[in-house]
Amino acid sequence: KFLIGLTPRPAHRGYLVDPSYVDMKNRKVPSTPIGIQLCTGLIVTEVLKVLLERGGVKAAPHYQLYDAYRGILRKGYIPFGNGNPLQRLKYFFGRMLYAKMSETATQKEDAPLSSVMEQIIDQARWAPSGDNTQPWQFEIKSERKIIVHIPEIEQDNLYEFDHGRPTYLAVGMMLETLRMAAASHGLALRWALPKDVVWDGRAQEITVNLRKLKKTVSDDLLDYVPLRSVNRFSYQTKALPDRAKKLLSDEIDELFDIQWFESPVQRRRFSRLNAAATDIRLCLEKCFKVHKKIIDWTAGNSREGVPAGAVGMDKVSLLLMKQAMKSWSRMDFMNKYLGGTLLAQLQMDILPGHKCAGHFALLWKDGGKKDLAHIMQAGEKLQRFWLQATKQGLVMQPSMATICFSYYAEQGIDFSGGNLALANKATRLGNDFDALLGGRLSDVVFSGRIGYPGKVKTPERSIRKKLLALLSPSPSS
Repeated sequence: KFLIGLTPRPAHRGYLVDPSYVDMKNRKVPSTPIGIQLCTGLIVTEVLKVLLERGGVKAAPHYQLYDAYRGILRKGYIPFGNGNPLQRLKYFFGRMLYAKMSETATQKEDAPLSSVMEQIIDQARWAPSGDNTQPWQFEIKSERKIIVHIPEIEQDNLYEFDHGRPTYLAVGMMLETLRMAAASHGLALRWALPKDVVWDGRAQEITVNLRKLKKTVSDDLLDYVPLRSVNRFSYQTKALPDRAKKLLSDEIDELFDIQWFESPVQRRRFSRLNAAATDIRLCLEKCFKVHKKIIDWTAGNSREGVPAGAVGMDKVSLLLMKQAMKSWSRMDFMNKYLGGTLLAQLQMDILPGHKCAGHFALLWKDGGKKDLAHIMQAGEKLQRFWLQATKQGLVMQPSMATICFSYYAEQGIDFSGGNLALANKATRLGNDFDALLGGRLSDVVFSGRIGYPGKVKTPERSIRKKLLALLSPSPSS
């Protein structure tokens, strides 16, 4: 009631960055020094008017609201105050809205974390992973040692091309987050794979050792870890300033060349490539099984998947997709006879692919075949790139399916179970992608689109498993 009464005509909802700070259960909401200073100035002015008996003061239920961020001044009067029927209705709907927003506030563990190691892992668990699979378990061996367990790569998951390259990029991103979190606690981090490691999709164990630093090292990108997420909707077409592109490039310059595709023609070419990849993947039963597993149709955020409301399609299309995804036979029928992939291509690739600042591709500087450690090091750089984008107020969406099916075509791998039509589509996709990259298809590591967020809000997002679900008990315990 206090919150609704305080902001009877709220203007700030549209630019709330992190809903996790809206904690209705504990009666905590975010504020800023700017807002506090504005309120202080208004209160002092009202007090002076009372003391000087000049100007008059309008008491509640009169209100005035000034939003400095949006430059909006609103004044009004609410008869009967919070007893007004319309105000009661606003309170009813506001309670539901803010309760939904405050769900992310419960992501924090209920019990206090008992050790520095748990606090570090608690921050690292917010690292991204393909389809929010979070393919890691943390075994705390001591106050200075962690074993990270990565399971065997699913052989039937076509998205895990090249023996799980996407998973190990995500592992590298998690390790970089772990490094930043450790540094904030005055610890240096070093990870290592087994000396006899074989990269063929088998399960892996990564040893993480920490040592005490002389002083705590603060990395300002760490604050953006829980804010970073995938935005699959349309962005603004406003061009990226050179300064932002320079900051992004600086994060990955050691390992990668970056190619930008920003003109309308280039954006259209890239969006068509992504649409071609969507057309292929939606016609494959193996991909259907992955989609059925990871798309979360329950309302709100998803701890172990992708919320249906965040996939980038409108509500009507989502209803059609939900019905089609009840069985592969339904989906296959829709794809073959009802143009089932066209709507998905349009809403998930063509339109958003044009409505952005541009697309980009990260390519190995030195080319050549890379081992598992190189992929994980690439993930470390990629995490810093994405966090820097978040810091600059930008949003991103990966385009890994385009790389995935281009890879299968380039390597001559039969991913389609003998379906020549799909194999030929992948070949054309790979050729077109290679041409766009200037003949450097074999060097591409990551691609995506980027820009300033558009008008469509994404209240639902993938969140993370609770810390206890990611901790692996030690064999000795």
